Amino acid sequence: MELRHIKSAINAAIGAVAALILPMMTAVWVLLSGEPPDIIDGKADDAPVRSIGLLLALTPFFVAILGGYFFCVTSALREFGKLSLWNLLGAGILCSAAVGWFFLFQGLQVGGIWDGITAFGIFFGGSFASLTIGSVAWWLFRVRN
Repeated sequence: MELRHIKSAINAAIGAVAALILPMMTAVWVLLSGEPPDIIDGKADDAPVRSIGLLLALTPFFVAILGGYFFCVTSALREFGKLSLWNLLGAGILCSAAVGWFFLFQGLQVGGIWDGITAFGIFFGGSFASLTIGSVAWWLFRVRN
């Protein structure tokens, strides 16, 4: 394996960790907000805390998936001679649109058109914001050869 590929893999890991900053900041905000759990059927529901635990448990999986994303996308863009921050952000828009599109149809099945549009907006916006942070971090630490 060439040194360039090793450096690209390290940069992909940096982009992946940076892309997870936004979800982690949200998790810390939920923990520090100190809101009491919801009471459902007379029992306390600690769903936000459970979801944070799930996020932490799945973080290595997310780092691996996002690292693969940044490695593959940047390698493909480099091979085509189109590696730029704008093209990397364009790939982020396409990937985020695919994620949003998936959750649009999930929302349509569950609650109708309004839920579908809301799901698309939330998941498109969240994934694009995360991929933008990761793309900028990758671009700042990229291999320059």
